[in-house]
Amino acid sequence: EDETTPAQTLAVLAASGCDLDAGHVVTPWEVVGLRAVAGDEGPCREALDARAAQWSDPKVPDAVLTQAATRLPWGVLRRLTASFDAPMVERRAHRDSAFVYHQLDEAGCDDGDCRSLVVRCDRAAEGACDVVPEAPHYDKLVPLPFGEYLPFRTVFPWLADLIRGPGNFRAGDTPVVFEVQGVRFATPICYEGILAYVCRRFDSPDLLINVTNDAWFGTGAASDLHGMLVTARAMEMGVPVFRSTYTGVGFVALPSGRVLHRTPLFEDVARVVEVPRATVSTLYAAWGDWFVAGCALMLGGLWFRPRSAP
Repeated sequence: EDETTPAQTLAVLAASGCDLDAGHVVTPWEVVGLRAVAGDEGPCREALDARAAQWSDPKVPDAVLTQAATRLPWGVLRRLTASFDAPMVERRAHRDSAFVYHQLDEAGCDDGDCRSLVVRCDRAAEGACDVVPEAPHYDKLVPLPFGEYLPFRTVFPWLADLIRGPGNFRAGDTPVVFEVQGVRFATPICYEGILAYVCRRFDSPDLLINVTNDAWFGTGAASDLHGMLVTARAMEMGVPVFRSTYTGVGFVALPSGRVLHRTPLFEDVARVVEVPRATVSTLYAAWGDWFVAGCALMLGGLWFRPRSAP
């Protein structure tokens, strides 16, 4: 439970023979905190030292983690670090007049699945550190081939040496819908806005927010074409689409197909606009691509229908 203290956890471990694998102790955070509570000759100290020795350098700095462990409720710390199942590496992320920020990243992560936390330490107060949990976020469901990942990279590893430039990001698996002040919105990223089946996976949003970088399209017609395809989502899903781009074209598309507040290409525009909460129930939102499948079946039936003589 959240109110469990390190001392209570240590007592439970001691009663079970100091078997760390039999309990919940799986992260460097908890081991560091328990070592501090156990003392030099305390219960389970030998088992904790052995677990810490399994982690190869660079290790998580004991001073930072001990401060964090003593500042935060133990259950909160455990919950924030439960996703880590490997050693973490530390780097200084930011420093200002009052705080020093440490970014803790999972070591040895690959396939774009790196996890991290931020530790914020007060420079004026000894031992005053807070863990800043990762904010709710949406991971792109469909990464861009040859841009955000290289197809068949795991099957043919030599392709990564032959084709330089593509990232190595893993696709997300959860279509997140955010809610702020009663407004539910989803955020299909970049060209996900042209994929109707992706937008349909979001659960009843009031608004779609599409953030896009079209800089590589230059001044040609591709940016307008990309925006035109995103506009179709407003009519298919029956919800407004707010599109914000680094280089244009940005706009608000309504379920009626009307486009408002369009921004020009490669021009700086800072504007606050109102987006109406005009949701409309549509057949596509309810049934998906059934109409396309039905048309295909009808065409197939007509193709094989016996033809009468002229």
